[in-house]
Amino acid sequence: MKVKLIRTFVPTIDFETSINFYKEMGFNELWRNEELCEIGTKEYNFFLQKYYVKEWANNFMLQLFVEDLDDLYAVCEKLVTKYEGTKIRPIFEAPYGKTFHIIGPAGELWHMTEVSEKPEDPSELLYVVYNNDVDTSAVGTQTLTLTAVDTAGNEATIVFEVTIYEGIDTTIYIPDGYYDGIDSLEGEILKAALNDIITGHTEYPYTSTATDVWDILRDADEDPDNSDNVIMFYSGFSWPKDCQDTVTPPDYCEMEIDGEMKQVEWNREHIWSKSRGPFDEDSYIAHNDAHHLVAAERRMNSTKNNRHFEDCHDGDDENVVDRGYGNYTCNDWEFEPRDDVKGDVARMIFYMAVRYEGEGDDMVDLEIVDDPDSTKSSKLPIYGDIDDLLRWHEEDPVSQWEIERNETIYQYQGNRNPFIDLPELVELIWGRSEDYN
Repeated sequence: MKVKLIRTFVPTIDFETSINFYKEMGFNELWRNEELCEIGTKEYNFFLQKYYVKEWANNFMLQLFVEDLDDLYAVCEKLVTKYEGTKIRPIFEAPYGKTFHIIGPAGELWHMTEVSEKPEDPSELLYVVYNNDVDTSAVGTQTLTLTAVDTAGNEATIVFEVTIYEGIDTTIYIPDGYYDGIDSLEGEILKAALNDIITGHTEYPYTSTATDVWDILRDADEDPDNSDNVIMFYSGFSWPKDCQDTVTPPDYCEMEIDGEMKQVEWNREHIWSKSRGPFDEDSYIAHNDAHHLVAAERRMNSTKNNRHFEDCHDGDDENVVDRGYGNYTCNDWEFEPRDDVKGDVARMIFYMAVRYEGEGDDMVDLEIVDDPDSTKSSKLPIYGDIDDLLRWHEEDPVSQWEIERNETIYQYQGNRNPFIDLPELVELIWGRSEDYN
């Protein structure tokens, strides 16, 4: 029988602790000696083998043997649930076979799987030497070199770049008790519970001589390095607050574009386009909800228009046009934002789909869908593409900028975006990107 071989790291410091780790997850110890332990459940079993190659990041290398990749993935999903803040990346094809990674709470590589068929003769097993360590205490990009050798002397080397990020606590501003009652909930029940929590917020007018949406965005999108400026969403540029969309902007709002001096102004961009509801009048609560409004360049706001969100570079898109600053349009009517705000976009869309359920004064029931009808004229209350949004949520995790912005809006409106505070809630409601492929 052919089985799969995986070489992996487990966050333990000795063989005994490794075995106990899996036993705590519900596996039974079938037998073991000093070098090998067979672990099993009713569904499948596998082996833990002490692997004397190199100690890396204070973890010992183990070899696991399981019958198919789904079983292996299930084992690793259990590992993810065991350690808060970790996440598993979907299976993908790599030069050395199928693989997936587990990423630690600070974005560090915790676990790397290499999957290949086990040879009939165990003496021919490929082994992998990690030629250098990754210092997970140092923020920045490091290289990890892997050398694979078989008993015939064949050798191959792969060099990875590993980026270590400073850990971010997304929960620092959550008021005590704000999310009480959501533990153990998922799916539509969790969605309904969150709706009850974040509904009924304080509403502000879109434009007024009193406090309005302009004022909220001036605070929420303020450049932390220059209090006179806002950060424009689709470019990341810092631009004067006084260059707000007006009839006669100040002279210093000019910028050279394509060799010409042009006025550059920022206005209020609806991430969930107001025509897709529709809620295109300020009498709608959703129209004025600052949790999905951002300061954006007027030109880029017009370019995005009411396009659905789409990854324009996943291999199946046509008419891809570079719109500047890392933004693209493609296909009939779709838009890809720059990488640094893809996760921000996703979490704003998730917020809108939970906040507006067509109840009470909502007036709209918003839903996220897979492969929506990409036409400009449609006013259906839907947005997509959900598989891209879910992937962006994982690939562009919550930033300190989002955390501060969420708190600023909370100080005005009195409600929060739960998917910034608790990013893990996204999967509990909508699943993962690969569920829609």
